Amino acid sequence: MKTSLVCFILASLITTNTFAASDSAKEFAEQKKSVPPEGAVPFSNKDLLATAPMNFEELKNFLRDWRKYNHWLTEGNNQYEAVAYMGVSKSADYPSAVVRWVEEHGWTCDRFFLIELKVRRTLAVIRLEERRNTLIANYRSQLENAQKNTSISQSEKNALIKRLQADIRDTQHKAIQKAPVTPAEYDLIKLNKDPIASVLKEVEQ
Repeated sequence: MKTSLVCFILASLITTNTFAASDSAKEFAEQKKSVPPEGAVPFSNKDLLATAPMNFEELKNFLRDWRKYNHWLTEGNNQYEAVAYMGVSKSADYPSAVVRWVEEHGWTCDRFFLIELKVRRTLAVIRLEERRNTLIANYRSQLENAQKNTSISQSEKNALIKRLQADIRDTQHKAIQKAPVTPAEYDLIKLNKDPIASVLKEVEQ
C-alpha cells in the first residue's frame, strides 16, 4: 500500500501543469550539452556520496520544482540562464538569475543541481542493469530451447549450449558503473524511475 501511494504521488506530479515542448526547450537541451567553463572541476562520485542522502519528500519537492524551473527557463525566455555546468568550481558558475530563482523556491543551487545530477546518473545505471537482465533472460531462453532441440546433432547442441552458457556468464560479470547514491536512494529512484524520467524528460535510448 505504501509503495502504491509513493508511485501515485509521483505520477500525479506529471499529470498536473503540463506544457508543450517548445523551440526554446530544444535550445535549452542543446545548451546543456555545451563544454564546461575553463577551470571547472566536476563532482566525483566520492563527492556525491559524501552529501546528505535524499529521501522521498525531498525527491518529491525536487521533481515539483524542477518542472517549475524548466518552465521558467523555456516559457519565460530564460533559457540562456540555464546552468550548463553542474559541479564544483571556484568561479561563479551559477548565473545570478538562476541563483535567485532557486533560492526563492527554498533550495541552494548546489543541492538542487546535485540532486538532478545524482538522479540522472542513477537512471542511466538502472537502464543498463535492466538491459543486462533482459539480455540474460534472452540467453537463458535460447539455452532452454537448445537443450530441447532434436533437429541438430549432439555435438552441435553441446557447442551451442557451451556458447550460450559463456554468454550468460560474461553478461552477468560485465561491470556496470555504480550509481552515485546510497542503496536507499537507489531503491527510491528505481521504484519511481518512469515518472522521474518523464519529469526530467529523459528519453530511453
